[in-house]
Amino acid sequence: MKTVIQKQYEDGFLLSEQDVRRLYQIMVDAAVKVNPGAHSSQFHVRLENGSIYELPSVDDVLAIDNTGERSIEYLSICVLPNPHGVGVQEDWRLFIQFQKTKERFRSTTPILIEAEGTSRDWVVLAAGELDERIRLVRRTNLMRLLSKPYMPAVLLMACMFLGALFLMSFTKPIPAHIELERLYQAGKVTNPIEAMLMLEKAKAASRPDSLPLYTFAFLVAGLTLSLGKVCTKLSQLCSTQFDVAAETI
Repeated sequence: MKTVIQKQYEDGFLLSEQDVRRLYQIMVDAAVKVNPGAHSSQFHVRLENGSIYELPSVDDVLAIDNTGERSIEYLSICVLPNPHGVGVQEDWRLFIQFQKTKERFRSTTPILIEAEGTSRDWVVLAAGELDERIRLVRRTNLMRLLSKPYMPAVLLMACMFLGALFLMSFTKPIPAHIELERLYQAGKVTNPIEAMLMLEKAKAASRPDSLPLYTFAFLVAGLTLSLGKVCTKLSQLCSTQFDVAAETI
């Protein structure tokens, strides 16, 4: 009976050359345990310009000029029994996949691992070792977070809160009666009409100007757009990256 373990990760990733080599070595070491010297490897790569490659070795993957239109957006590694191998061939397979998070790929899982075989202990061990290594390359996937249905409301509420704090700075009440009482006790105000005029002027000065209200509306709109653009840019920069053969994507 075959045992199958599949794990999907909604996180982003930052995959370096060392990470690619280490993950592949883990798969090869696991393959040797079940079929020494009788395994084959498959590497599939898709680039930004749409080109698709099936490569024979990890060195060929790392030799790709990972910049501009030739930057990597998809990588999968599969290790399985060699059909031309000698001896007993067990039914097993190891597979890992890394997919850049983009608008057109939003429904695609960024990271996927699969392990299957007739030996349950071997499958559990191989999947566990891959999982431990993948934990080191996982990153917060901001685009996935922003795609949640509640995120627009959260951003809007945050902007409204900041705008309310800004508006409150213009609407602090002036304690006119306290000032008027002080002037009266000091003998500077003796005429009731003069006192009423001073009180009305103080009330008028304490009313919020119309400018902050317009400013508040523009502030909410501006902050909402700015936060959206900033978060989208950050998601493109740090959510999913193949940092192989190049410093940046």
